Amino acid sequence: MRRAGVMAGVLGLAVAALADAPLPPPAEITRWSPNRRYCAVADPKRDAVVVYGVANGQRTELWAVTPWQRSFDLADDGRHLAVCYSGLNLLPLDYEPEWTMLQFYDQARLVRKWSLRELVPDLGKLTRTASHYQWGQCVGFAADGQYQVRTVDRGLLHFDAGTGTLIQ
Repeated sequence: MRRAGVMAGVLGLAVAALADAPLPPPAEITRWSPNRRYCAVADPKRDAVVVYGVANGQRTELWAVTPWQRSFDLADDGRHLAVCYSGLNLLPLDYEPEWTMLQFYDQARLVRKWSLRELVPDLGKLTRTASHYQWGQCVGFAADGQYQVRTVDRGLLHFDAGTGTLIQ
C-alpha cells in the first residue's frame, strides 16, 4: 500500500512538471470530427487550420482559417470549428483578462469569441502552478454536438457551436 502511495506521488510530480513545460514549436496537428467524416489539420506551412471532408480514404479541402492553431476541435457536420487558447490550460503570470480563450467558426466565418474574463468571471479562482495559472481546459464536442469547456470556477460549460452561445 505504501509503495502505491509513493508511486502516485511520483506520478503526480511528473504530471505537474510536464504541465509547466514549454509548449512545442508549431507542427502539423490533425483532429478528427467525432464521426470521423471530417478532419481539421493545423498546417504551420500554410499558417492555417484546414478542414477536409473525408470519403473513401480521400481528403477534399472544404475551408480554412488562419493563423495556425495549437488547440481546436471539429464538429460532426464539418462546418463548426472551436479554437481554444494556444497556451492550453496554462496562463502566464502576466495574463490579461481580455485575452481570447475560445473562438467558434462556422466554416471560415468567426461566429463568437470568448475572453478569459467571460469564461472565468472570478479570476481569483485561477489555480497557481509552479510558473503559471491554470484556468481550465477545452474538453471537446459531446455526443449531442455541444462544445464543452471546463473552467476552474464554473465547472463544465456547454456551448452551441453554431452560434458560440453559452447553453449552461
